[in-house]
Amino acid sequence: MQTLLPTGNDLVHKDREAHHRVAELLEKLQQKSATDQDFAKVFEDVMDELRPHLRDEEDTDLPLLEAKLSREESEELAKKFSKTKKFAPTRSHPWATSFEPPFETALALITAPIDKVYIIPCDMGTDRLILLGYGCVSIVSG
Repeated sequence: MQTLLPTGNDLVHKDREAHHRVAELLEKLQQKSATDQDFAKVFEDVMDELRPHLRDEEDTDLPLLEAKLSREESEELAKKFSKTKKFAPTRSHPWATSFEPPFETALALITAPIDKVYIIPCDMGTDRLILLGYGCVSIVSG
Protein backbone atom coordinates (compact mmCIF):
# COMPACT_ATOMS: atom_id res chain seq x y z
CA MET A 1 0.00 0.00 0.00
CA GLN A 2 2.81 2.34 0.89
CA THR A 3 4.44 2.04 -2.52
CA LEU A 4 1.31 1.86 -4.66
CA LEU A 5 -0.84 4.66 -3.31
CA PRO A 6 -0.01 8.35 -3.00
CA THR A 7 -1.56 8.34 0.48
CA GLY A 8 -0.23 4.85 1.27
CA ASN A 9 2.04 5.93 4.12
CA ASP A 10 -0.81 7.76 5.82
CA LEU A 11 -3.19 4.80 5.37
CA VAL A 12 -0.64 2.35 6.76
CA HIS A 13 0.05 4.61 9.74
CA LYS A 14 -3.68 4.96 10.46
CA ASP A 15 -4.21 1.19 10.15
CA ARG A 16 -1.25 0.38 12.42
CA GLU A 17 -2.65 2.71 15.10
CA ALA A 18 -6.06 1.01 14.83
CA HIS A 19 -4.45 -2.45 15.01
CA HIS A 20 -2.60 -1.40 18.16
CA ARG A 21 -5.79 -0.12 19.83
CA VAL A 22 -7.57 -3.39 18.98
CA ALA A 23 -4.61 -5.40 20.30
CA GLU A 24 -4.77 -3.53 23.61
CA LEU A 25 -8.48 -4.22 23.95
CA LEU A 26 -8.08 -7.86 22.93
CA GLU A 27 -5.45 -8.31 25.62
CA LYS A 28 -7.99 -7.07 28.20
CA LEU A 29 -10.56 -9.50 26.81
CA GLN A 30 -8.08 -12.41 26.92
CA GLN A 31 -7.69 -11.83 30.64
CA LYS A 32 -11.43 -12.23 31.21
CA SER A 33 -13.56 -15.28 31.72
CA ALA A 34 -16.93 -15.39 29.96
CA THR A 35 -18.47 -15.52 33.44
CA ASP A 36 -16.87 -12.22 34.55
CA GLN A 37 -19.45 -9.48 35.10
CA ASP A 38 -17.65 -7.06 32.79
CA PHE A 39 -16.93 -9.59 30.02
CA ALA A 40 -19.77 -8.34 27.79
CA LYS A 41 -18.64 -4.72 28.23
CA VAL A 42 -15.01 -5.51 27.36
CA PHE A 43 -16.16 -7.59 24.37
CA GLU A 44 -18.33 -4.72 23.16
CA ASP A 45 -15.38 -2.33 23.57
CA VAL A 46 -13.34 -4.57 21.26
CA MET A 47 -16.14 -4.69 18.70
CA ASP A 48 -16.73 -0.92 18.90
CA GLU A 49 -13.09 -0.39 17.93
CA LEU A 50 -12.93 -3.23 15.42
CA ARG A 51 -16.12 -2.64 13.39
CA PRO A 52 -15.26 0.84 12.05
CA HIS A 53 -11.68 -0.22 11.36
CA LEU A 54 -12.78 -3.24 9.32
CA ARG A 55 -15.41 -1.17 7.52
CA ASP A 56 -12.77 1.45 6.65
CA GLU A 57 -10.35 -1.18 5.34
CA GLU A 58 -13.06 -2.91 3.29
CA ASP A 59 -14.71 0.26 1.96
CA THR A 60 -11.65 2.48 1.47
CA ASP A 61 -8.23 0.86 1.77
CA LEU A 62 -8.82 -2.36 -0.17
CA PRO A 63 -10.70 -0.75 -3.10
CA LEU A 64 -7.90 1.82 -3.47
CA LEU A 65 -5.31 -0.94 -3.45
CA GLU A 66 -7.27 -3.24 -5.79
CA ALA A 67 -7.56 -0.40 -8.32
CA LYS A 68 -3.75 -0.31 -8.56
CA LEU A 69 -3.22 -4.08 -8.87
CA SER A 70 -3.64 -6.44 -11.76
CA ARG A 71 -5.80 -9.51 -11.15
CA GLU A 72 -2.65 -11.65 -10.96
CA GLU A 73 -0.98 -9.32 -8.45
CA SER A 74 -4.12 -9.30 -6.32
CA GLU A 75 -4.33 -13.11 -6.34
CA GLU A 76 -0.62 -13.40 -5.47
CA LEU A 77 -1.01 -11.00 -2.53
CA ALA A 78 -4.05 -12.95 -1.33
CA LYS A 79 -2.00 -16.18 -1.38
CA LYS A 80 0.86 -14.52 0.51
CA PHE A 81 -1.58 -13.17 3.09
CA SER A 82 -3.05 -16.65 3.64
CA LYS A 83 0.43 -18.07 4.19
CA THR A 84 1.36 -15.24 6.54
CA LYS A 85 -1.70 -15.91 8.74
CA LYS A 86 -0.27 -19.36 9.54
CA PHE A 87 2.68 -17.68 11.27
CA ALA A 88 0.66 -15.03 13.09
CA PRO A 89 0.32 -15.08 16.87
CA THR A 90 -3.00 -16.40 18.15
CA ARG A 91 -3.09 -14.14 21.19
CA SER A 92 -2.86 -10.39 21.46
CA HIS A 93 0.54 -8.80 22.13
CA PRO A 94 0.04 -5.01 22.17
CA TRP A 95 3.66 -4.38 23.08
CA ALA A 96 4.66 -6.05 19.79
CA THR A 97 2.33 -3.90 17.70
CA SER A 98 4.07 -0.78 18.93
CA PHE A 99 7.09 -1.69 16.78
CA GLU A 100 7.43 -1.02 13.06
CA PRO A 101 8.30 -3.79 10.61
CA PRO A 102 10.62 -5.65 10.43
CA PHE A 103 10.74 -5.74 14.25
CA GLU A 104 7.01 -6.40 14.60
CA THR A 105 7.36 -9.29 12.14
CA ALA A 106 10.27 -10.77 14.06
CA LEU A 107 8.35 -10.56 17.33
CA ALA A 108 5.35 -12.25 15.71
CA LEU A 109 7.54 -15.11 14.54
CA ILE A 110 8.84 -15.52 18.09
CA THR A 111 5.49 -15.28 19.88
CA ALA A 112 3.37 -17.37 17.48
CA PRO A 113 4.79 -20.78 18.47
CA ILE A 114 4.53 -19.87 22.14
CA ASP A 115 0.88 -18.87 21.68
CA LYS A 116 0.12 -22.25 20.18
CA VAL A 117 1.17 -24.09 23.35
CA TYR A 118 -0.96 -23.69 26.44
CA ILE A 119 0.22 -24.88 29.83
CA ILE A 120 -2.59 -25.95 32.12
CA PRO A 121 -2.07 -27.19 35.69
CA CYS A 122 -3.96 -30.44 36.10
CA ASP A 123 -5.58 -32.19 39.05
CA MET A 124 -2.95 -34.93 39.15
CA GLY A 125 -0.71 -33.00 41.50
CA THR A 126 1.28 -29.81 41.44
CA ASP A 127 4.24 -31.46 39.73
CA ARG A 128 2.28 -32.25 36.56
CA LEU A 129 1.17 -30.02 33.74
CA ILE A 130 -0.91 -30.60 30.66
CA LEU A 131 0.63 -29.12 27.54
CA LEU A 132 -1.84 -28.44 24.74
CA GLY A 133 -0.39 -27.49 21.41
CA TYR A 134 -0.67 -28.20 17.74
CA GLY A 135 -3.50 -30.67 18.36
CA CYS A 136 -1.47 -32.75 20.85
CA VAL A 137 -1.95 -33.32 24.55
CA SER A 138 1.01 -34.23 26.75
CA ILE A 139 1.19 -34.77 30.49
CA VAL A 140 4.52 -33.70 31.89
CA SER A 141 5.70 -34.79 35.34
CA GLY A 142 8.02 -32.51 37.26
